[in-house]
Amino acid sequence: MTRLSGEFQTDLAPPDALAACAEAIDSLGWRIETVEGDRIVAYTGPASTQQPPRIEVVLSDSGQATDLRIIGTGSDATALEKDQLIVELNRARDAIKASIESADDAAEGRAPAIDADKAQQQGSLLARGPLFSERPLAVQIITGAVVPAAFGAVVGVVLGISAAGYWVLQVLALIGAVLAGLEHPNGREGTWRGLVGGTLYGTFVLIAHAAAGTDATVKLPDFAPVLVVFTAIFGMLASGLGGRLRGRSDRSAS
Repeated sequence: MTRLSGEFQTDLAPPDALAACAEAIDSLGWRIETVEGDRIVAYTGPASTQQPPRIEVVLSDSGQATDLRIIGTGSDATALEKDQLIVELNRARDAIKASIESADDAAEGRAPAIDADKAQQQGSLLARGPLFSERPLAVQIITGAVVPAAFGAVVGVVLGISAAGYWVLQVLALIGAVLAGLEHPNGREGTWRGLVGGTLYGTFVLIAHAAAGTDATVKLPDFAPVLVVFTAIFGMLASGLGGRLRGRSDRSAS
């Protein structure tokens, strides 16, 4: 069984967002099985289709916005492969974004928005990049854990060689944390990514520096593990910023 998901946000209240989602799914000709207070369950294709992919839309109120999570599940018995399921998820996402935009325009008395295809073409590049949750598990492990740990090890070695090189790599690590946050739909998820990455990064800086057995070219905290606390905090702030930028971009492109 194949299971994929994607997320984005809307400023609409949950009931209005739910109605817009149901309207969008119905416009695709898909069969809606249930509509509850915070959830829609539908199946692609007509009712006669054997074991069609299941599309689920889950809404949650985050206070200032409504979070929407689209989950697609394909049975092994269906002819749709993973790539095709991604296509179906993208169709659902685009239709829901267009429906939500129309509902938002109607609520504020604005002129109708352009269609979904044009919105996607004109939207920010940040909104078009794949989300971390949509990547294969192996890629998530490599980019979310292996890369920050390996980069931290490199920095740990350079720490005993060159102060200038150490600070240049620190700046690159900070930029990388912001870019990592851009793979998440909001600042909250980006912050969690930064916490994990920053902790791994700082830990391996210390491990590699200790293994190299060299003297640090910059002053470290008297209690070295405090460095990990600093890198975790900066990672959270940087990746959280990236997630917030992605969230704003998604809303502007919806």
